[in-house]
Amino acid sequence: ILDVVNRKYKTTEKMSHPPRLVFVGGITGGKDELATLIMCVCRSQYNFEVYIYGPGEEAIRRLIRDKNIDVKKYTEKIHVIGYIDQREIEDKLIECDFGILIRPNRRSSNAGFPTKLGEYFAAGLPVIANATGDIGLYLKDGYNGFLLANNSEKEIDRVLEQISLLTNNKYAEMGQNARMEAEKAFDYRMYAPALQKFIWSVKADG
Repeated sequence: ILDVVNRKYKTTEKMSHPPRLVFVGGITGGKDELATLIMCVCRSQYNFEVYIYGPGEEAIRRLIRDKNIDVKKYTEKIHVIGYIDQREIEDKLIECDFGILIRPNRRSSNAGFPTKLGEYFAAGLPVIANATGDIGLYLKDGYNGFLLANNSEKEIDRVLEQISLLTNNKYAEMGQNARMEAEKAFDYRMYAPALQKFIWSVKADG
């Protein structure tokens, strides 16, 4: 699904201080959940920053209006960038440390597959995600990211604590594993021969 070979990826072996979590995408229709993560980050005893590309500040504030979030902490930790050109996303991803992919547990989430998982992995970013659809076939907890059992506050708090305890060596290993998974599972070259064979077989039958 991606040209992984030619995508930029993170080569630094150290996490940022504080660690940077990144979300890229839209929030309309409730396809992705951000409000609980934002709340958990803002109240956490551990220091994190969240970078959000896609939705604007007004949309994010509407999203969290029912959450009890300290305004000062929100201002310090949550950076809403809004829309940027898709060609700039690769550069922005490699400035961060973990991709965010938290989806509501409903039929549509379990039926589809998020291309963002491949994009984060291709950038060498471990991913924080809950187990909807086939995500668990590619994201292995503690290996190339953190797999949430659900999208609850308790689970997000657990993962934030685990990230805070990561050594640079372990983080570098997770990032390398993420990139390798992208090369193995999400590069179009892996599927081109089979697709070509199928097309030729259909042509021959015709």
